[in-house]
Amino acid sequence: MSGCYERAITVVIALLLVGLFGLPLTSYASIEAGISLAVEYDSNILPEADTTTQNSGDWALAKSAFVGWESSKGAGPDWQARYDYSATSWQQAVEFDTDIHSAYLRASYNRAAHTTDLVGLIARADLEGKTFMHIRRLSPAWGYFFTDRLYVRGQLDIGDKRFQLYPERDATQLGGRATVYWMFNRTLNYLSLRTVFRHEDTRSEPFGYDAINTRLRWKLRSGKVKYYLQGSLERRRYEAVWSEIGERRQDDRLRISAGLKWAIGRGFTFEGDIGGDEYHSNLPVADYRQFRLNSELSWKF
Repeated sequence: MSGCYERAITVVIALLLVGLFGLPLTSYASIEAGISLAVEYDSNILPEADTTTQNSGDWALAKSAFVGWESSKGAGPDWQARYDYSATSWQQAVEFDTDIHSAYLRASYNRAAHTTDLVGLIARADLEGKTFMHIRRLSPAWGYFFTDRLYVRGQLDIGDKRFQLYPERDATQLGGRATVYWMFNRTLNYLSLRTVFRHEDTRSEPFGYDAINTRLRWKLRSGKVKYYLQGSLERRRYEAVWSEIGERRQDDRLRISAGLKWAIGRGFTFEGDIGGDEYHSNLPVADYRQFRLNSELSWKF
C-alpha cells in the first residue's frame, strides 16, 4: 500500500507541474512575494512530548519568505503555485531550531455553485541544519454553495512522510475533511465547522494511530482588521500497546486561540494571536498544558 501511495503522489504532482509550466507566461495575472519577521513564545517546546518530561518555555525569532504565481481568472482551470521558506531560532532550546521548505501547486475549476480543486504539496523540515522529515500530499476537494449563506466543502488527503533519522516512524497517511460555512455577511463575517479524520500507518509499532479533529471558528472583518476566535478538540487513538503503560495510548487535545490580522498599508500586515492547549493522555509525559503567543510583521510586494 505504501508503494501505491508514493507512486500516485509522484505521478499527480508531475502532471500538475506539466500543466502549470505548459501554460504561456502571459496567462499569469500576478506574481507576488513577501517576507515576514515574527516573535513567538511557547511554554512547552515539545508539543508531542512522548520521549521526555521537559516542560520549559522559551522565546523564538522566526523569519520567512515566499514567492507565488496565480493565473488570470477566466474560462477553464485556474492555477496557483507557491514556495515558502521559514526559519525558527530559539533562544535557549537551540536543539529545536528549524528550517522548513514547502511548495504547492493548485489546479481549480469553478462553475456556478460548484467548486473543485486539486493540490499537490511537498515539504522538508530541517532540525539543527540537518534534514529531519519529508512530506508529500495530494488533496482533491469539492465544494458547493447551497445558498449565498451556506457553503459545504469536502476534501480527501493522501500522503506520506519520511524521517531521516527515525525510519521506524515513516508513515502513509489517509484522511478526509468536511467543512460547513455559515456566512452572515459573505466573507466579512462567518462561522465554520470543520471535522477531520486521519489514519496514519507507520512502518513500526507503536506509532500508528487514528485521529478525529473538530474545529469551530468565527471570523469577522471590520475595516482593515480581521479577527478570529476558534476552538478545537482532537482525539487520537494509537493502534498498538505502548510498553511504558501496558495498554494502547490515548490522547485528547483541547486547543483554544484568538487573534487578529491588521492590514497596515503599503503591503504591510501585522498579525497576533494567543492560545492555550490542554493535553490529556494515559502516557504520563504526554499529559500537560501549553501556552502560545505569537506576533508577526509581514510585507507583501
